[in-house]
Amino acid sequence: MIHSAVAVDKYQTVAFDANRYSVPRPFAFRMVTVKGYVDRVVIVADGQAVATHTRSLKTRVMILVSVPQGVETGRMNQSCEQYPTPAISPVSSGP
Repeated sequence: MIHSAVAVDKYQTVAFDANRYSVPRPFAFRMVTVKGYVDRVVIVADGQAVATHTRSLKTRVMILVSVPQGVETGRMNQSCEQYPTPAISPVSSGP
């Protein structure tokens, strides 16, 4: 699955499959292409892969650690930490 023209937000992440994947700081506020494979997510800018992540099968998580280029993704599964996205509770307007 390929999503072209995805905006990188101010937190240097992109949305893909109900998750957020990190992107290097120089690409904040830019448009990138996100390529989803069975086992990984690749973020491409200016025709080059700038980040590769192990694809999360969970939803609403933030994947913050990028797999270094040239490293086999199968070996990186243990080091790719995943943090759940905090739930937002409704604010009551008073008693």
